Amino acid sequence: MKDKKNPQRFSIQFDKSIPEHRAVIEILLSKGRFASRYIADAILFYENSKSESLESTVTQVVTKMLGINNIRQEPSLKSEFSDNTFDFKDIADDLDSFKKL
Repeated sequence: MKDKKNPQRFSIQFDKSIPEHRAVIEILLSKGRFASRYIADAILFYENSKSESLESTVTQVVTKMLGINNIRQEPSLKSEFSDNTFDFKDIADDLDSFKKL
């Protein structure tokens, strides 16, 4: 392919019979004069995240949008009872004390 006269200029046409293309058309129309910036951001994001998992990509986007350096993981809730047995007498006593209030 020979060199383009204007390497920064592209012509693209979407097929409005394809639902995904119709959605893209609507999105780009809503961007007005900033459609090229939107397309550039989308392409760069896609190219930079090809090898990453969806979870990793979403984490990066949320982190960037919120300006957070690292997302704190919620501690996992662990049961106080390791053997899954309950002292029903203690529970009954606690319930009785609520009744007295």
